[in-house]
Amino acid sequence: PVAPRSALQISSNPRSPSTRLYLAGFHLFLILLFHVEVSALVMLLFGVKIAAVMTAIGMNLSPLDDIAQFRREGHTGEKHPLPYMMIAVNCLTWCFYAVLKGDYFPMLMTNGIGAAAGMFHISAFVYFQTYNTETAKSGATPQSAKKEGEGSKYDGRPYLAVVFLSIFLWASIIVSHDEKEAASILGTCGILVVCGLFGSPLIVMADVIKSKNSRALSRPLSFLSFLCALSWTTYGFLAQDIFIWGPNSVGLMLATAQLSLILIYPDLEGEDSSASTKTSGIESVPVVGHVLQLLTKILTLKGSKRDPRATHDGSPSTSISKVEIELQRRYPKKEPEEGNPDLCLDNMLLNDHSAIGYAS
Repeated sequence: PVAPRSALQISSNPRSPSTRLYLAGFHLFLILLFHVEVSALVMLLFGVKIAAVMTAIGMNLSPLDDIAQFRREGHTGEKHPLPYMMIAVNCLTWCFYAVLKGDYFPMLMTNGIGAAAGMFHISAFVYFQTYNTETAKSGATPQSAKKEGEGSKYDGRPYLAVVFLSIFLWASIIVSHDEKEAASILGTCGILVVCGLFGSPLIVMADVIKSKNSRALSRPLSFLSFLCALSWTTYGFLAQDIFIWGPNSVGLMLATAQLSLILIYPDLEGEDSSASTKTSGIESVPVVGHVLQLLTKILTLKGSKRDPRATHDGSPSTSISKVEIELQRRYPKKEPEEGNPDLCLDNMLLNDHSAIGYAS
């Protein structure tokens, strides 16, 4: 009789069904393992890229907070127009590059939004600046205008002109060169512009250190620049693309320097000015002033039988409230008719009929 073969002999035979089953199972395990690893890497790259795109859009839209501040204060203050110009120039550069490469999503979409936002930022800066044509004709500079209380330290019109000049420059490069050469030129210029974008807020670094106040730096722009540079640097390392992580790592260091200045020299004057703006905004309303004056007179006349400055024990008071002093300064009281104290309230109401009608 023939002895049965062992299991090892059976499995070592490549033609046996058991060996084929073992090999098929091992191959399936390798395929699943490789597929899971590849899927995890792809999902990680996709997630980082989405974060990078979102932070880039947020960085391009972050100066809207500065524009709102310009509108409240009526001037641009110590803010410099260079960061707003660099947002527009950077996004316009990559828009032309995306058209050449045919990358309409997400490159063209993201940078299209950023280009429109950058054009709006620099245009709003020029609109709200108080250094206008009349000031320039008088021979005053932006710095002297700031000292004289004009409110805007820098003139943004040359920077707006640079934005339109960049559009003409990139269009001429596309027209005068073939597609591959033009893409190479725009890509190189785009890398340089990205580094300039992240470093542009540091143009006021000397003023920040000298004044020990970071009011000239935009906090939303600096923070979102840090997140954007960090996201694209991470994506560049994962994708092993030096043209992505190279310039963005430089931008990460520059954004870190901006945040360091903001932390070292906090903007304390901004909080005080915002509080004073709210108070002065209420006091500056004419209706409120008239109504407060009228109510103060009515409450004072209720005690016209005695001295309004007297205390409860009848002794005259040595202090007057600040509200009363301010109201007396802004709206001087008219002396009532002598010998007719009962008609005092009626006379005051008649004198303030315009205020009542305006308030109603």
